[in-house]
Amino acid sequence: MASGRDMVTSKDAVQREIEELEARLARLRASQQNKAATDAEFRQALTQRPPAPSPSSSSTHFLLLLADSALPVGSGRRAAGASASRRGSAAAVAADDDDDVPPLVSAHLAPLFGVVCALVGLSLRQAAYVFMLSHVKALISAAVRASMFGPYQAQKVLASDQVQRLIDAVVDREWDTPVEDAGQSVPVMDLWVGRHELLYSRIFNS
Repeated sequence: MASGRDMVTSKDAVQREIEELEARLARLRASQQNKAATDAEFRQALTQRPPAPSPSSSSTHFLLLLADSALPVGSGRRAAGASASRRGSAAAVAADDDDDVPPLVSAHLAPLFGVVCALVGLSLRQAAYVFMLSHVKALISAAVRASMFGPYQAQKVLASDQVQRLIDAVVDREWDTPVEDAGQSVPVMDLWVGRHELLYSRIFNS
């Protein structure tokens, strides 16, 4: 059984550990405010802490200090300071924009898809096949969401010879279609077809 002297010594050691941790966390906060702290320094500050004491108010105090330092956004004045810092960074980035650089181009999907396929070296036939395959994936994902069949059946259908032959047949049928006739004349149908790619709950095809 520990004597009173040993208990006092242990209590003093725990108090010194807490004070050391408070000082270390205070230095870490100061370095973060000066944007001089890095992730490596933060990990090093955490890994170099002394062994935690037995469960007590001291260990609870340490955990609270650690959580307060680890969470980047809190409440009240600290949250306002973090928000102001983020706004300042965004303003600095906006101020660094070069007026001589043209803005990004908002291209339509079909020509942009063609440009990407050309950059990766796909032929016209391969580009047409890949484009139609992406459309088939969208249709199958919509069918899975509608519970027409499950995800495993969807992958089986997508990898089947039947789908491959169907895509080849569609490409062959429309290969010589003039540009003037290769369009959709019903605007509502255009909107309806494009809705699937905008849904937040799309089914992944990985």
